[in-house]
Amino acid sequence: TAVHAATQYLDEGALDEDSVHEAVRPSLAEYRRFLTEMDVVILAIEEEVTHPTLGYRGRLDRRVRINGREGIVDIKGIYRAEWQAIQLAGYAECFSPRRLARWTLHLPSDGTSYRLIEHSQKGDRGVWLAACTIAAWKVRNGIT
Repeated sequence: TAVHAATQYLDEGALDEDSVHEAVRPSLAEYRRFLTEMDVVILAIEEEVTHPTLGYRGRLDRRVRINGREGIVDIKGIYRAEWQAIQLAGYAECFSPRRLARWTLHLPSDGTSYRLIEHSQKGDRGVWLAACTIAAWKVRNGIT
């Protein structure tokens, strides 16, 4: 999306401010505020990850350090959904046995404040692995 592109260009130091659409500006402003307020250290941008044994792939929006904790930030719009925690559990599993923090960063476009939500349910990993098991079973049995 345009917000993802703008935040990526900002983090890479390549953002042309004049190219940012008016509708994206509020989200980008909140992203900047997030970076400053949380004292974010960006470790990787749009990092591609692959699970070494299960073989699935994903692309992390950001791998970061916040308050000394390494983790994954997934940039979303204003709407929160429970599946977002499971998605991040899958990404984090690619770094096992290291345990990364998992955050969803919600960037509103309506002028309200960003929301950083930490996902810390230990059961999320099990849900992700169960989904992988079911997906593999479906492939083995020709069910798509």
